[in-house]
Amino acid sequence: MSEGSSHVEGTAGGAANAPVGPTHAAWRPAERIGQAGLGLGVFLLHLLLALRLDRLGAFDRFNTLFGSDPNLRLEALRRSDSSFWLPHPGLSYVLGLPLKGVAKIVAALAPGDPGTAEIGRALALGVAPLAAALQCLVVLHLLRRLGLAFGTAFLLALLSAVSMSAVVFGSVPETYCVSGLAIALGYVLLLRTARAGGGAQELQWLGVGVLTAAVTITNVAAIAVLYAARAIRRTGRPGAAIARAAGMAALAVAVAAAGGLVASKVVGVRHGQATSERAWIERYFVEDPVAHLATFPTAVVNGIAPPTPDLLPNFAVRRPGSAQGEGGPSEADAGARQAPGRNLPRDALRMAGGRLFRVTLQPSHHTLSVRNLVGVALLSALAWAAIRRRGADPLLRLVCLASLTIVAVNWVFHGFWGGEAFLYSQHWHVPLIVLAAASAAAGRRRPRLTMAALAVTVAAVTVSNLVVLARMLSMLGG
Repeated sequence: MSEGSSHVEGTAGGAANAPVGPTHAAWRPAERIGQAGLGLGVFLLHLLLALRLDRLGAFDRFNTLFGSDPNLRLEALRRSDSSFWLPHPGLSYVLGLPLKGVAKIVAALAPGDPGTAEIGRALALGVAPLAAALQCLVVLHLLRRLGLAFGTAFLLALLSAVSMSAVVFGSVPETYCVSGLAIALGYVLLLRTARAGGGAQELQWLGVGVLTAAVTITNVAAIAVLYAARAIRRTGRPGAAIARAAGMAALAVAVAAAGGLVASKVVGVRHGQATSERAWIERYFVEDPVAHLATFPTAVVNGIAPPTPDLLPNFAVRRPGSAQGEGGPSEADAGARQAPGRNLPRDALRMAGGRLFRVTLQPSHHTLSVRNLVGVALLSALAWAAIRRRGADPLLRLVCLASLTIVAVNWVFHGFWGGEAFLYSQHWHVPLIVLAAASAAAGRRRPRLTMAALAVTVAAVTVSNLVVLARMLSMLGG
């Protein structure tokens, strides 16, 4: 697949010893420049958006942006002595300890007397933009290894970057974009070790699993699916492959949790009580799982190009009668009882002497809505493109089946747990891009038409999300 170029790439469906996609040496200088420009541009745009959101106060409270907790994450990243919580067992240590070390070095070298905590917070604001840029570059590398020509891979990576899931969570100091990066690394590892075995490869898989579980423990399921796909390809025994994947995932979770506990004891932090963790987990079980399961396709579409979100009074209470939110008593408990509505008056959004608002896409549980039907059609089309050509590109097809499985796992899991579905869209974002790559590969005989369709899609998503983002910033600014 060369798209008008004499450069011939290896494909995922070659002979047993054929390369998977282009090698590093196959990248032309112009392509390397485009790769670097894409990564730098994504980082700078996310960093500017993060600074803008921070100035608007969006990172100061719970649940302001789609139920995220940027204030907690900023605290965990700038202070490596924050409390240990099992859902994110290594967040404060995998990212927080290096940031704290860099902050001390900067404070020692900087003129004047800047505080280490302030420098740490400033550095923490750059974590999500850096993760977003790295994720975009890893996706581009992944798509090239799958055999796509540079133009197609670049446009798909750009689509990944301009999707609203990446735009928001690549700018908000949260765990989601880091989790998306870890999942993307899992895909690359699948392609690198698809034909290789041995202890070194197993240790690499365990390392990616530990990193993923340390940031968000449930996302190790995605790494387990990718590991199982590799084992099925190597052994041809699905039962044994699934058992090995489950064992690898369990070991990764154990290592991540044990590492977090040991690190917390070394730095002398308090631990979250088991009863508190259980209450935190139980609070996120959804009240209407049937509606969540039926409208998951809406969340898929919203992760790409959502409508203008609703603006509600912010409250940390998730269930009626609950007296405490995720970070303590709600400052806007009175606002929790107010009826939802779009673009509420300013006086309804300013309570307890502060701007307590919540941007949300959650009021979207309508099975027969246009967006949900579009989501059903999109997922059906991607699934069809992934499995329709049984005899060609066997590795690409295996990767796409693993992607469908990851999407299905998230569909079921977040049908019962999580609440704000858009909040978790990074968990299935990279698998969707891989499925889109299968659709692009199906059109390799008409490369110009495929490129044109991708370019139009990227332009339409970009314009739509710029309009929505402008309105959202205006809403946050009051």
